[in-house]
Amino acid sequence: MKFFLNLSLVDSPYKWTLKTMNLFRPTQWALLALGLALYIWTFFPPEFCPDQQSMYAHSVVNLIFTDYFPPLSVLLWHALDRIIPGAELMLLVNFFFLWAACVLGARDFKGAKIENFFFFIPFVPSIFLDAGFILKDTILSFGFMFICMILANCSLKNKRLSLGKTIFLLGGVLYFSMAKVQAYYVFPFLIFWIVHLLPPLSYGSRIKKWLFKFGLWITLCLGLFAGMKACHFALVKDTDNKHYWQYVKIYDLAGMSVMSHSVYVPSFLFKTLPPSLESIETHYDYLWEPLIVYNHSPLRSTENSTERKELLKIWRSAIWRDPGSYLKHRFRIWIKILTTSALKGAYVQWASGSEPLLRFAPFFSLFSFAPLFPFLLSFMVIGFRKISTRKEGLPLLMMSSMGLMLIIVLFFCSLAAAGRYIYFSWCCFMFSVPFAYTLIMTPSSKTNPDSKTSIGEVK
Repeated sequence: MKFFLNLSLVDSPYKWTLKTMNLFRPTQWALLALGLALYIWTFFPPEFCPDQQSMYAHSVVNLIFTDYFPPLSVLLWHALDRIIPGAELMLLVNFFFLWAACVLGARDFKGAKIENFFFFIPFVPSIFLDAGFILKDTILSFGFMFICMILANCSLKNKRLSLGKTIFLLGGVLYFSMAKVQAYYVFPFLIFWIVHLLPPLSYGSRIKKWLFKFGLWITLCLGLFAGMKACHFALVKDTDNKHYWQYVKIYDLAGMSVMSHSVYVPSFLFKTLPPSLESIETHYDYLWEPLIVYNHSPLRSTENSTERKELLKIWRSAIWRDPGSYLKHRFRIWIKILTTSALKGAYVQWASGSEPLLRFAPFFSLFSFAPLFPFLLSFMVIGFRKISTRKEGLPLLMMSSMGLMLIIVLFFCSLAAAGRYIYFSWCCFMFSVPFAYTLIMTPSSKTNPDSKTSIGEVK
């Protein structure tokens, strides 16, 4: 019970009310209320994008688990759907994690010039335009930012994690990591952060302490990964497993075929024989569906385990024999992801049919992630350099590293060139800005004396 009291800051309703009201000034409460009101007004009743509609109609309503949609999120949405049918309650859950992260961040910078910045993060165009959809990207991003802000609070105040809060955070990492496959490469950073904030679990020299922490980090990462796989195998029936990894391989082979002007796709995946390079070139685009999904698509997916094994073997062999074509295909997709602007897409849709207005569309390309990429990289460098001397260093290093890791992973395993694939990196960047600003604009001598703490010496 003590854990829940500490976690929610509740000692009694009266004390909780006082503590809550003292978190912000009246103007900040007004900003929070206005932001929430704008979100509710904009996104309610919820609209369904194709991915969300597919998730709801196929998995949520009938409680059918597949390897494409996050099973734990489907389970939660199914339970909420039984209370109020539709997306309203699940969307409110998403909003809770986003706005709770903003509130926690603003609380951590209370009294600083940058504290109000957190209330404007949800309205950054690349975050705002997709925030109203229940997507794997939004579930992962909002959930991880919520966890990051909890950990940042502990780092800034030099507090250790209690056992109860640790279990709560590990459970959150497991739930949100299952939202998107790429999260498997990102969550180890959160686990490292959690392990660093644990109470001393070993004694002796600093080397022994770090070796123990490293071993604990590896153990927890492997344990969570095993837990995710166990949930997957327990919930997803073999008949509902679509083996979505195969589409990445087929898309890669098609891209390599176009880049090298040679057919790398196995003949058994062509709908009509003989294999035709022209048919691949006609349907090859920044999306994978035109190649495989539609009736006019030249390719099909595998039908059995034998074909999947053969596909994986051919994919590996093709990359080994022609790495240049593979890298050209992957780089083409990766650059498109970084240079795609959600704001430009919304503007083009709004201005469609008006030639004079469409002339301004190229200007909105400036709002892609590409111009921010060097800054995110510099945030990681700044966080690393300040990690042992400033308390803001570790949060900045962890969030910027997670954002960069996702971008790197997308180079190799992106299924298409959709801008929302780096939605998580957008969130990491925006929530990192206050920490970077503080480190750059505030000299060490003007910070709290407790700000100088070694990474291995949390109180």
